[in-house]
Amino acid sequence: MDSSEVATPTAGGTPASGLPVPLAILGVWQGLGALSVFAIMFMRVTMVFGFILHGAAAILVLLTQSVLSGYAAFAIFRQKLIGWKIALFFAGYGTISMLATYVRRPDMLQLYKEMGFNDQSLRIYDQFPQFLSVFWVGMIVGMTVFLVLVLYTRKFFPREERA
Repeated sequence: MDSSEVATPTAGGTPASGLPVPLAILGVWQGLGALSVFAIMFMRVTMVFGFILHGAAAILVLLTQSVLSGYAAFAIFRQKLIGWKIALFFAGYGTISMLATYVRRPDMLQLYKEMGFNDQSLRIYDQFPQFLSVFWVGMIVGMTVFLVLVLYTRKFFPREERA
């Protein structure tokens, strides 16, 4: 396509020569996932399947997630199936980990205290206890939307990877 041509959308929302819109959304989502890890890494704490990890273990898990999410975004933008597979892994891993956390530790306020949040930062939950329910509902909705998006975007990738 030379500079005088303009990509026009087709019926499916895909530019005539470009990345399908759902893949762009998935790629951005994975890219934001890679960056968001750095926002919480300063706390040196994370949770996996209801277990709280501190220090080096937490940083190792967060960095691994960040690198994988970043690579997934890169591969998705290039329509490589490996990016989709990593996104699918994260959808399953995140959903199972979230559910295991909820089953193991249903008291979110206590969980946050164990993770190292101070009383001042947790005071909002004393004033607005419904935020804890909103948090869980938001997580469930977010993970469901992510899973549906990942499953939907499979059709935009090649059936087999070429060597």
